[in-house]
Amino acid sequence: MKSAISILLAFNLTISYSLGQSLDELNWILGEWEMVEGPSTTTETWKVKDDSTFVGTGITMLDNKIVFQEELSIKYRNGDLSYVAILSDKTAHFLLTEFSNQTAVFEDPKNDFPSKIVYELDLENLGVTLVRIQNGEEQSMRLQFIKK
Repeated sequence: MKSAISILLAFNLTISYSLGQSLDELNWILGEWEMVEGPSTTTETWKVKDDSTFVGTGITMLDNKIVFQEELSIKYRNGDLSYVAILSDKTAHFLLTEFSNQTAVFEDPKNDFPSKIVYELDLENLGVTLVRIQNGEEQSMRLQFIKK
């Protein structure tokens, strides 16, 4: 019985690892990222809260005033990685659905916009694609951040 449990546990850990279900594998997202577009500056900052949680903030400034702010987290719980975005009036929970060395895809089909968030590391740049699926068609917006 012990060996059967050990085999199942090893199999489960292998599946979790292959899907990128380890917070350590997302260390590349940590740090302060900045995007400047004309008079506006958007920053996304990520840091380690504990061994199962990264916390972050997303802030857009225009003329030295905050025009957008959200609290972010990536959590490893019960074998799943989830991405949580908290705005003043809404909380959205996204599950990790795809993962590779430098790409993480989080989805919440119930969320209007975005229903999918794609993080991609390219050298020292962080691309974030926000996707909305409407009437079977994907509409997306890409943000390109530079590490500060």
